[in-house]
Amino acid sequence: MRKITLCLCLIFSFYVSSAQTYNYHRFETYATAEKACVGNTSDAFVVKVNLDIDYLLNNGEYYVIDFGSNFNLGVRYAKVLNRYSGTGDADFYLNGSGIGSSKDVCSYVFNRYHRFETFTTLQKAKDRYCGNSTAHDGRYKVNILIDRLLDHDEVYQINLGGSLGTRYCRILNRYNGKGDADFSLDGQSIGNPININCVIDSDNDGIPDDQDNCPNESGPASNNGCPGEPDLSINLNGSVINSDCFGCDNYFSQIGTDRHYLNNPSGIANIDVLVQNLGNATSTSTTVGYYISANSTFESNSDTRIKTSNIGSLSTNSGDYSSVTLFTYDFNSVGGNFWLLIRVDDDDDNDESNENNNVFALRFAIN
Repeated sequence: MRKITLCLCLIFSFYVSSAQTYNYHRFETYATAEKACVGNTSDAFVVKVNLDIDYLLNNGEYYVIDFGSNFNLGVRYAKVLNRYSGTGDADFYLNGSGIGSSKDVCSYVFNRYHRFETFTTLQKAKDRYCGNSTAHDGRYKVNILIDRLLDHDEVYQINLGGSLGTRYCRILNRYNGKGDADFSLDGQSIGNPININCVIDSDNDGIPDDQDNCPNESGPASNNGCPGEPDLSINLNGSVINSDCFGCDNYFSQIGTDRHYLNNPSGIANIDVLVQNLGNATSTSTTVGYYISANSTFESNSDTRIKTSNIGSLSTNSGDYSSVTLFTYDFNSVGGNFWLLIRVDDDDDNDESNENNNVFALRFAIN
């Protein structure tokens, strides 16, 4: 009979020991989620526990654990400092079957310190937010009962209660936990920050007013926000040259193969160029360039610019004269025959609808 009893006891003892799996965990525990979130170790109580649990809790994460009467801890927010499989030199043993998943202790509702400046209107808040004003209606320090920190530098609509009422509040700084505040506030009804767009685009063409040459007319970026594009060219019927060649035709449209020239050393040529804008957008002010060239085709790398004249802004389908006087010495002692090229929008100040009609070429010589 004694042998049977002894065997039963051994079997029961083996069954109990095989059913329990203890794993060692060392915790840093806090009485509240706020203290755990703030992480002030002076409020922490560290315990070592052999948990009856068949897995290891995640290192560095928080769990809500009921420690029961052990050290009079009760329910605590416990951060796993270190752990390993099997038992260790623990303060006590604990049944861990009620432990759930890890918790974000900073997502709980508790008081969080916020300092902000207030505005009575959204426009005032926008002007301050966008840097167009330094004015505000007040600054306050508030402990807000809420489940998150409000975003730094963002604007929220908040009912501050009392004589302040609802204000637009721009967050200056904040941190988890209570601070030295002017008053406390239940902020659980505070919504998302207000979306403030600081870019002013009056014509909604995607180009900010401060970069838009036509802020009240929609237009592409290629034309600086103005509708359409300009097209500058030389009106050949209205442009003339007077040189030392008295037998040459003067109007550009009639020169043909005539070769204008200057006598060395005191020749003078007066040129009046009628610049026209054939495009559907106003042009900006620009220049007319005068070049010495070996042929009738403009080549920026080889042609030599000897002079420029200015032309103001031209509205669509309008024109104006740009005039210059050339002297023999302007040609830098070049002698013989060459081409004189006249090029409008010479500094490429305008994005034109046609960039291939800017040059007029005429035969020229220094005698």
